[in-house]
Amino acid sequence: IKTSGIVLGKFFAAAIIYCIVVLISMLQPLVTVFVFDGEMSIGMTIGSYLGFLMLGLAFIAIGMFISALTENQLIAAVVTIAVFALLNLAEGIQGTFPTSRYFSLAMIIGLAAILLVIIYRAIKDVKATCIVGGGLVLLIGGTFLIWPAAYEGLMITIFDSLSIFGRYADMFYGMFDFGHIIFFISLIVFFLY
Repeated sequence: IKTSGIVLGKFFAAAIIYCIVVLISMLQPLVTVFVFDGEMSIGMTIGSYLGFLMLGLAFIAIGMFISALTENQLIAAVVTIAVFALLNLAEGIQGTFPTSRYFSLAMIIGLAAILLVIIYRAIKDVKATCIVGGGLVLLIGGTFLIWPAAYEGLMITIFDSLSIFGRYADMFYGMFDFGHIIFFISLIVFFLY
């Protein structure tokens, strides 16, 4: 059995359990409409459930990725909860970020360092990690020297484009955007592979 088969099997097992729970929760709107003669927006209800399903599947993939980074289950759980809390607070946090290009540069360097740690943990090769790190330094430094205006407000733009709950909120209110579905599917595939 290949590693990808194990990862996909674990993901689909968790996804099936999650989908069963979501399907059971669909009884509530049906009861509201048919038993109590309540009115409910079909578009809003379908959007809410589709958004909730995509959000849950993305969280399963992110949690599996974080779990794969460590052998300790407690550390994986704590880091996963911290990442989910950060994702939940991302929209509020981005409003407090300075728009300075130097702040954005410092944050990008920090994110690159985190990426290098993840790469090293995945491949366990110092030389390859150093090569990737050198490339990132050249890319980040070169971009900053050539086009410093690109870093103005960059962290706000990044947090805005990666907003998971903002996309879910759009779907919850019945605003269906195919781009949101593509975003969630891309997020799932990224964290599974």
